[in-house]
Amino acid sequence: AFYIDWSKIQQQLLLQCGFSFTANVGKAVSKGGEFELRARVADGLTLGGYVNYTDAKITDTLPGTSAHDGDRVLTTPKWIVGVNGEYRFGIGGGATLVTRLDYQYRSNQWRDFDSFICRAAPGAAADPARPGCTGANRVPVANSAHIQDGYGSANAAIGIESERWTAQLYVNNLFDAAPVLDNPTILGIDKRSTLRPRTIGL
Repeated sequence: AFYIDWSKIQQQLLLQCGFSFTANVGKAVSKGGEFELRARVADGLTLGGYVNYTDAKITDTLPGTSAHDGDRVLTTPKWIVGVNGEYRFGIGGGATLVTRLDYQYRSNQWRDFDSFICRAAPGAAADPARPGCTGANRVPVANSAHIQDGYGSANAAIGIESERWTAQLYVNNLFDAAPVLDNPTILGIDKRSTLRPRTIGL
């Protein structure tokens, strides 16, 4: 378990012109915990898993920044969960057949402090105010351009190990997941990025 009282935290701030810079935004508190377990469940078979929970929020902001008290710290998913397994089997001649599989899921995270936009509540006049949406006539709406959705990815490998050499066939991003990791628009140009496509190697 952990508790971090963080002063002068540096975060990326986005300007209305599309460019960004890094600056101190004030103070933050990050708290949470991690749990990991690995077990030999059978001869040659090892299974494992882990859970990480992080509640990280801005607690005090400096004038001129776009952050507000209570905003989530950027690029910090609340949940990271993973499972993995390995099976080893002797095939003679001092060699071992090894297979591995792992999967990780990361929940959504903020990419920018303008992570919500406002719209008028039913029957109310439109209010163009900035995110925060604290007024009775304002409804918070997730800004998809500034919130990275949660995603998962898996890797697999099979190979042979001996005392002097190792040969392995691997597949990274097994299911060819293509989440939007970043979605900045700079001078009208969409520059979104994603994971490397399914990669197979020997």
